[in-house]
Amino acid sequence: MFVVQGLKDEITNVSPRIVRGDTAGNHYGPQQGSFLNIELISEKCADYWLQGIRELKEDFPTKIIIASLMCAYIEEDWRVLTKMAEDSGADMLELNLSCPHGMGESGMGLACGAWGGSAINTVSGLVHVKPDSTAWPAVGIDKRTTYGGVSIGGIESAETALEYLQCGASAVQVCSAIQNQDFTLIDDYCTGLKALLYLDGKLSGWEGQSPPTFKHQKGKPVIPLYDGNGKKLPHFGPYQKQREEQLSKLYRESKVKKELIPHHNDNSVESKNVTDPHKNGKAYNEIPRVKDIIGRALPRIGAYKELDNTKQVVALIDDDMCINCGKCYMTCNDSGYQAIHFDPETHIPKVNDDCTGCTLCLSVCPIIDCITMVPKTIPHVIKRGRPGDIFKGIHALSGTG
Repeated sequence: MFVVQGLKDEITNVSPRIVRGDTAGNHYGPQQGSFLNIELISEKCADYWLQGIRELKEDFPTKIIIASLMCAYIEEDWRVLTKMAEDSGADMLELNLSCPHGMGESGMGLACGAWGGSAINTVSGLVHVKPDSTAWPAVGIDKRTTYGGVSIGGIESAETALEYLQCGASAVQVCSAIQNQDFTLIDDYCTGLKALLYLDGKLSGWEGQSPPTFKHQKGKPVIPLYDGNGKKLPHFGPYQKQREEQLSKLYRESKVKKELIPHHNDNSVESKNVTDPHKNGKAYNEIPRVKDIIGRALPRIGAYKELDNTKQVVALIDDDMCINCGKCYMTCNDSGYQAIHFDPETHIPKVNDDCTGCTLCLSVCPIIDCITMVPKTIPHVIKRGRPGDIFKGIHALSGTG
């Protein structure tokens, strides 16, 4: 399926924008049950996609090609775009009349489908709110999010209850599909909610019941080590043997510090105390009550047009935590922007200058916090696919333009 935008409709996406869905619970890695997104139409021009349809049809004449179209609420624009897609070789057309985030405010997507004669009814729901009331995806300096087209229902955990409360709910209902004849489950949810409130008031840096992430392999702390060329040493095969030899030498010379290193930090630092509330600077009476958290996430939630698309981010991979599975590379290559290079020998992935911050790699990575989204330090140049466009290759984190 090809997504063909309107003839004169150019957009700039925000980042991050495509994240793992909540349907898989706390399952991380590939084989996600769903993805949530606040991505708009393609940033590429219509001619780029039409040429792609022509070339694809020429290579695979017996295959069915579906062109997904979206343009402004102007009849003539729809007539012209559908004719262009048909002439390029598309066998079927999908008319996108229901995109609920961002496009409706631009006079496209839901702005067309919301017409009284349409049978489309999209229920708006939030993307994701963490236990500390921060949103995901979080866009810009203010870390704001917006709504998307999803259905909503009852809660199935204390964490979900906390999300609803932080978004303004004064009461929640238990999902009707959950057995609860003897009140045991509701009692568990109440206990879980109390635990989340206690952790929120006592321990900084935690996300619900999860402590801050430190560099590790299979749960064991790791130390950044490099080969003779200054490249990180992976944790498999002959590289693992080199690591063991270097570590053995460091231990003999007493140069190994027994300290946890935060992810994406190669310098050994003193481990932060994340368990002792008395060293956290918070008193017992600072544990929030339910009424204190109702609606506390609302300042971070608003319309798509309020998101700052000038504050772009790119993916950064922690080589020490990477298990070299290649899922980030596969996803970016198949469904993203071909912005990750996978070293054929070390199997260490590297993000290049084509990264647009779509966040797909992070969303399929099986290691929590191995990939993070960091501010882009070079000018954000959009490749719209126009004939004659020339781009200078610059690494997304090089800091030069």
